[in-house]
Amino acid sequence: MLRRYDMGLRHQTFSAALIDRYLADATRILQNRLPHEPVRLLGEERDRRVYSHHAAEAYAYLNCAHPFREGNGRAAKTLLQLLATRAGYRLDYGAVTKKRWDGASRQSAPDQGHYRPDAHALFRVFATITTAEPAVPQSR
Repeated sequence: MLRRYDMGLRHQTFSAALIDRYLADATRILQNRLPHEPVRLLGEERDRRVYSHHAAEAYAYLNCAHPFREGNGRAAKTLLQLLATRAGYRLDYGAVTKKRWDGASRQSAPDQGHYRPDAHALFRVFATITTAEPAVPQSR
């Protein structure tokens, strides 16, 4: 069940009125920008960076939605990990400290009175945690 009241966390307020809009924008990024199967177009390193950039942007919108009373971060991380696996990547959340993760998440919040999150701090974090998974041979 989605949260239907405003919620404050530290120095940020998560508006219930914006949940659907943030989730719709996150969905567009997840459906239209993140590949849903392994794709190698630009070279392995460049493909990984592009993937991590879009995953960071999707996370910023999911984090701004904050649709649940508890478990928002865990839910978003799990969703992105499942999608990354389908696309041939792994998100190693242990590759960054909690302090770095939390700081980048806070920095991605939009300025007061603005809508759009700023995922720039998350770009570096996602570039660090995104690794290519070796292809698993298909059995016949």
